[in-house]
Amino acid sequence: MKMNRLEKVLMNSPFRAAFHRWVEAPLLLRLGGRVEGAKVLEVGCG
Repeated sequence: MKMNRLEKVLMNSPFRAAFHRWVEAPLLLRLGGRVEGAKVLEVGCG
């Protein structure tokens, strides 16, 4: 998939990185936790 200029700016912004670090990552850890040594299949669209 090829991103346009706006998509690149939004995906690589420091605000998105901070949101991922402080909101998304803790949420994913609460929902599934770490799976060290296990195999994981991530199924998504987009």
